[in-house]
Amino acid sequence: MAAVAESLQQALKYHEAGELAQAEALYQEIIRVDPGHADALHLLGVAAHQKADHRRGAELIGRAIARQSQSALYHSNLGACYRAMNRIPDAIAAFREAIRLEPRFIGARYNLAMALEASGLKDEAIAEYREVLRTNPDYVGALNNLGSLLSSLDRCDEAAECFRRAIARNPTSAEFHYNLA
Repeated sequence: MAAVAESLQQALKYHEAGELAQAEALYQEIIRVDPGHADALHLLGVAAHQKADHRRGAELIGRAIARQSQSALYHSNLGACYRAMNRIPDAIAAFREAIRLEPRFIGARYNLAMALEASGLKDEAIAEYREVLRTNPDYVGALNNLGSLLSSLDRCDEAAECFRRAIARNPTSAEFHYNLA
């Protein structure tokens, strides 16, 4: 098992360096030795998602969840695959499960807000963006997205405040200035 742990650490180094082919080869080797290795299945799925093979990513991450269902990260990454495949109700369910498992998982909450917005559940999306910002007031993506959503609802004063806050945190962003204008 020490060899598996070493292989996983090396695969993670490759993955973090963007060397997906090398990382995938090691993940696959780990799975050959231990077909139910949840971390290797999950990370191989993440790599597939990063290469835009979202269906394979979802399948592999789903297999990891079958082995280790209490990982909020696994559920969040499954949601990202579903969102990329435009399976928005499935994405929402996966993000909600990630948040149920880890209520302070800001990335999952932010992704849930975007999925809710994509599904037309704007009030719920606003609530989720606000929850992200309550926890992390400097999350410029949430500020910008909330501002855009509020603007689309003709809530211009609230939207402008979001854009101003985003600009204060990232004054060189042309997108934030454009949205404020």
